[in-house]
Amino acid sequence: MAWALFTAYQSIVSVALIKLEAIKSGLGMADIIDKAAVEKVITLALPHQAEFISKYDSGAYHYLLDELELRLLEELQKILSGVESDKASVERAAAIIKESERLMQSIEKTTPS
Repeated sequence: MAWALFTAYQSIVSVALIKLEAIKSGLGMADIIDKAAVEKVITLALPHQAEFISKYDSGAYHYLLDELELRLLEELQKILSGVESDKASVERAAAIIKESERLMQSIEKTTPS
């Protein structure tokens, strides 16, 4: 789960950096970022924030970084203390990682070399 939370965190930061570069170069965001994929990754990582995620644009996702960081630190503490993950957590983590990889691949395909 720690890796899954990190990938969700990384997705938010990556989207922000890509937006910045797109603005600098004059590209449109619709051509680069799959907004639905970003929403899905973050919603899987923070399901209780689903309403916030669907209500606001990706420009507001940075407000979720602190919560993701806290959840990541909690997961790392669990790992260090030897607490086992349950089946639901493992399945949720797999879903987050799968969607995050799909998002990053879609970004790589649309980003000019």
